[in-house]
Amino acid sequence: MRRAIFMGLILVFFLCGQAFAQCVWKIQSVEQDPDRGSILVVTQYTLNGQVAQVGHTRYDEQSGGLADIKLLIQKDLQDHCAALIRRIPENDDFIQLETLKAQKELTQPLIQALQTEAGKSESVKQSVIIWKSKTITVTDDSKNSISNIIP
Repeated sequence: MRRAIFMGLILVFFLCGQAFAQCVWKIQSVEQDPDRGSILVVTQYTLNGQVAQVGHTRYDEQSGGLADIKLLIQKDLQDHCAALIRRIPENDDFIQLETLKAQKELTQPLIQALQTEAGKSESVKQSVIIWKSKTITVTDDSKNSISNIIP
């Protein structure tokens, strides 16, 4: 029984490890940016076992204390890894398809309800623009006017 539980846990860890190993970030160096004086974190991102990108993020004393900056670095690197995963062509296609499906589901009832609007018309004879304490009114027959806005 213990052996079955142990093997089950090993299988779960193996599957979870594979799922989370798709993008790996590794901080290559932490330096001072010679041009800006900020903290420069140089990171290598590996996607599916291949180097996908080497990038950098910047932080300064306004980013917080040491603990805050460490958390920011980790969050930024995790977020960038997630973005790289989303950019995999198959994933991007899947996201586009699923968001389109969801959008269509959300708008379909509205489109059906708005069918009563088809064929309606109305005329507009003027346009009013408010600009720097002035009200400018232009009309379709060019009888335009301008007035001051009274505070």
